[in-house]
Amino acid sequence: LDRARKHGIPTAVVPYSNYKNVDAFSQAITAELDKYPVDLISLAGFVHFYKIPEKYKGKVMNIHPGLIPAFCGHNYYGKKVHEAVINYGAKVSGCTVHFADNVYDNGPIIIQRTVPVLEDDTPESLAARVFHEECEAYPEAIRLFAAGRLKIDGKIVKENMDIKVTKVALEPVWYLPGIAKRLGVDEGELRKILFQETGGMFPELVTRPDLKVMLPPIG
Repeated sequence: LDRARKHGIPTAVVPYSNYKNVDAFSQAITAELDKYPVDLISLAGFVHFYKIPEKYKGKVMNIHPGLIPAFCGHNYYGKKVHEAVINYGAKVSGCTVHFADNVYDNGPIIIQRTVPVLEDDTPESLAARVFHEECEAYPEAIRLFAAGRLKIDGKIVKENMDIKVTKVALEPVWYLPGIAKRLGVDEGELRKILFQETGGMFPELVTRPDLKVMLPPIG
């Protein structure tokens, strides 16, 4: 909260203990969210159950410190997940970023990252290894969402491989080879420039030359 205030980001606290049931608690959260034009709700490991209204379906993202559908669900959180993984004898664990729905750890999976489970692991050592991957996976999922590259198809999240460099694709659009030719520059060099100008947000600009890139018309 202090960090948010420092950067001028509005904050609100909705204490679970102030409400008699999940419905009342969820309605209070939704009332706070409704004050803003919401694109994405990031639960970031939020432990209490939030009943998601229909208008926010597909806009709520969460992360779980395990590989869903294993070691997940009600009461599987934090240290409990890592204890269960070790006690079961699992050889790999990891984290899962997913769209949340109104069932614990049930929504469509966006990203999973894995780590080995070592013979001498403790819940704390395994948690640290998984947390390192969480710090990579969650920002990646948010970047993909912000770029409009995630499409939910039932239980499957598909990635749209057409990169939108701008937030809104304007019509008509030109594809990168045509732009490079018009500007008289090499397409590879133009991809590198766009990669730098977008803050490295789209590494596929330089690693996947087969991808189509749409830009608004220029000139």
